[in-house]
Amino acid sequence: MTSSAGAWLPNESIFLERAATPHVRPHRPLNQGDIFTDITITLTNRKNNGEASPKLRLGCAMLIGHPCSLRGGANLAALQNVAEVRPIKENEAERFREPWNTNLKLFPLTGFVEGELWVTDFNVLGTVHFKLLEQRRVACLTLEGWAAMQRRYAAHSLRIDQSIELRAADIRSQWNEIEIWEECCSRGYTDTYLPSSSHPT
Repeated sequence: MTSSAGAWLPNESIFLERAATPHVRPHRPLNQGDIFTDITITLTNRKNNGEASPKLRLGCAMLIGHPCSLRGGANLAALQNVAEVRPIKENEAERFREPWNTNLKLFPLTGFVEGELWVTDFNVLGTVHFKLLEQRRVACLTLEGWAAMQRRYAAHSLRIDQSIELRAADIRSQWNEIEIWEECCSRGYTDTYLPSSSHPT
């Protein structure tokens, strides 16, 4: 892995695989940072009279739960936490550009859509039943991309800053486990298979 000191993204692509249509890496277990299409996030807006009015937004979303919280034992948790994935807004584009030092709520998804900057918006969160994620994954992150996503999310929510290299070193064992798990699934095991070294939930 190569990245500039303090950089928010690695020099290489953050995507292990991406596609315009799902389902990418069909044997790969769900993981933090995976992006899905046709996901509904519920927003709550206030009317003029002060009453809350729910609004549904359909689009792309990123799985943001830690790998240890995605599952209970061998089974996926019923509800999964996601953040909205969307094109950059016109009023954000002027200030949000490399080296991505502003607007920590946004994680830049460079290369997700050719010729257009998309972002993960950590301020627009929702919960989705895991069944609604099935066959809808359009992108998976590399190890370095995953580390960059974790770094940005921690900086936004906790104001903790760690380098991509440090984050990648911390999650490498989990990455290796997912790689083994994907290989096992490709040989006929189901997604509920857990290697014996799996981290406790």
